[in-house]
Amino acid sequence: SVVSNAALLLVTPPLVVSVSPKPAAVLPNGQLMFTAVVTGAFNPAVSWSLAGAGSLSASTGTTTVYTAPSVTGSATLTATSLVDGSRSDSTVITTVPVLVSVSPKPAAVVAEGQVIFHAAVAGTSHTAVNWAITSGGGSLSASTGASTTYLAPATGGSATITATSQADGACFD
Repeated sequence: SVVSNAALLLVTPPLVVSVSPKPAAVLPNGQLMFTAVVTGAFNPAVSWSLAGAGSLSASTGTTTVYTAPSVTGSATLTATSLVDGSRSDSTVITTVPVLVSVSPKPAAVVAEGQVIFHAAVAGTSHTAVNWAITSGGGSLSASTGASTTYLAPATGGSATITATSQADGACFD
């Protein structure tokens, strides 16, 4: 007689934790929501921990709200899987005196095409920015103001457009 034993093998994908947004900036006393996505686990919840100043609205779950301190600085937010404590992801949160945000982001354009970029500035009454192409090619219609139009080169490629606060040159996006 022949006896056969079979084994069932279940292969699961690796457990990965991902935190967003990354990196993050917030004004003093401001708030920002963070989300953790856990793939490869039956339980998507994480434990949240903070190294640095500020506070969190939740210590477990898939989201938490960070409240910044009244002074500038940085903190590190870490999300650790409740299924596997060796799996985590972190992001650095910077509390800045002036916050610059550019839209759209990201942007795509055809060769020799145009994209209009807008900058929003918070934390100061002086909301003007300086625009620059910090890498890549192309040209800008304006070097100052709330918006600028980017003209892509004929050769294609990628470019980085930066808006820097005129009120605080250390604050840019």
